[in-house]
Amino acid sequence: QFLRSVIEEGKNESVKAADEAERKARKDAEKAKAMEIIEKASKQPKIMTQAEYAQWVERYNNIMNEGGEGYVPEMVTVEQLEWARKVLSDS
Repeated sequence: QFLRSVIEEGKNESVKAADEAERKARKDAEKAKAMEIIEKASKQPKIMTQAEYAQWVERYNNIMNEGGEGYVPEMVTVEQLEWARKVLSDS
C-alpha cells in the first residue's frame, strides 16, 4: 500500500493522463467484448452452461471431426453472458 502511494505521488501529469487513457481503452474494449457476446448469444438457439458446452464440444468433435482436430463452433455460455451483462450494467 505504501509503495503504491509513493509511486502514484511520483507520477507527473502526463504519466497520469497516459495511465487514465490506458484504463479507459481497456474499459472500452471490455464493453465492446461484452456487447459482442450479447449479440452472439441472441443468435444462438440455446445458451448452455460451461459444463454443458464442454460436453457438447466433445460430442461435436467426436462426430464431426472423428475425435481429431478440426472446426468446433464457439458458443456463448451462461457464465459469459452473465459477465457481459454485469460489465454493461456497471458502465
